[in-house]
Amino acid sequence: MAYPSDVQILLDEVNAAGRDLLRSAGEDAGTDPITDGPATRTLITAAQNLIAGLQNPGVYMLELTWQTHRNSVVRALSDLGVFELVPPQPGTATLQELASKTGADGQLLYRLMRALTATGIFVEVEPEVYRHNALSAACATGLKHELKHM
Repeated sequence: MAYPSDVQILLDEVNAAGRDLLRSAGEDAGTDPITDGPATRTLITAAQNLIAGLQNPGVYMLELTWQTHRNSVVRALSDLGVFELVPPQPGTATLQELASKTGADGQLLYRLMRALTATGIFVEVEPEVYRHNALSAACATGLKHELKHM
């Protein structure tokens, strides 16, 4: 846990990185999405440092250990083809549809989907009905090759 003076330093770093990012975006900041460049990565690092400083150290370390579990779930769903089976937004897919198309056990697939929706990958719009968000959509398209090496 951080001391108040540490929090102020971390907040100042986040603010400075945010200003740099907006400055680097220039005139297109209101119309174009922010790209993944050095300024974006600097802001993300500053924000992660703030989170790490504010979190209980035990909880922070526990979350690090859970990352392996999340990676395994992403890999399992990637291997099953689930990311590609959920249609692009605003489309949805039911658990039953996904289980039928993948041949996976419905209960197991439910647990895998629950693990990812709980961490912000996929959205459960109603019980056992899923849609993409930016993270899951990226796994369906541009990250497919990288997921095979997890």
